[in-house]
Amino acid sequence: MLLLASGADPVLVPTWVGAIAAVLAAALAGFALIPAAIQVRQNSKQIAAAALREAQDSEDQTRPYVGMDVVPSIAGGGSFDLVIENFGRTTARNIRIRLADSVFGAQYQDDSVSAALARVFAKPFDLSPGARRRLFWHLPDDPKAQPRGAKGAPAADTVIATYQWQPGSDREAQQYEERYPYDLTDWPTIIPRPYTGADAQGSNDDPNKHLRNIAHGIRAVAHHAGEQHR
Repeated sequence: MLLLASGADPVLVPTWVGAIAAVLAAALAGFALIPAAIQVRQNSKQIAAAALREAQDSEDQTRPYVGMDVVPSIAGGGSFDLVIENFGRTTARNIRIRLADSVFGAQYQDDSVSAALARVFAKPFDLSPGARRRLFWHLPDDPKAQPRGAKGAPAADTVIATYQWQPGSDREAQQYEERYPYDLTDWPTIIPRPYTGADAQGSNDDPNKHLRNIAHGIRAVAHHAGEQHR
C-alpha cells in the first residue's frame, strides 16, 4: 500500500532491488580483490629483485678484478715495484693506468724509469685470469748518481686502473675502476732489508777469505729461509 501510495510501480521494485544488490556485490568483489592485487604486485617486485640479485651474483663471480699493490722492489735499496694482477675469472680488457694527482713522465734527462712508465701506460693492455705484471715504480734519490733525483712515479699518489669486461651475448661491455692510494715516505725506514752476510777480514790474496765469504752468505740464506715462516 505504501509503495502504491508513493507512486512506485510494484512491478519494477524487484528490478531495482536486484540492480542495487548487483552493484553492492560488485563493489564487495572489487574490495576483495584489492589484497590479492597488492600481493601480486609485491610478488612481482620480489621476483624482479631476486632476478637482479642473481644477475649481480653471476657478474660478481665471473667478472675480472684488477688489483694493484706497491711492494718492496727486487732492486732493493728502498726501491718499490708496482704489481698489477687480475684476480677474477675472466679477462680484464683495455686496462689503463694513470695517477690521480700527477702524470707519468721523465723529471730530468736520465729519468729513464718515468719515461718508460709513460710509454707503457700510454696504451691499454689486457690481463687474463691470474696474470700479473710487476714493474719498477719508484726508485729513490741516489746520492752517488748525477743528476740527483728520484726515478719513476712520485713517492705518494693514487693509482687508478680502469678496465672492461665483455660478458658476451648482446650485453654491452661493463666498465670498472679501482683506486689504490699509497704513500712511500716512511716505508723504506721500517721495511726489513735482507742481510747478505758479513765480509771476511783479511788480505785479498788470502785464498781462505773467499771461502769464508761463501760460508757467511750461506748462513745468511739459511737465516732468511727460517725467518720466512715467522
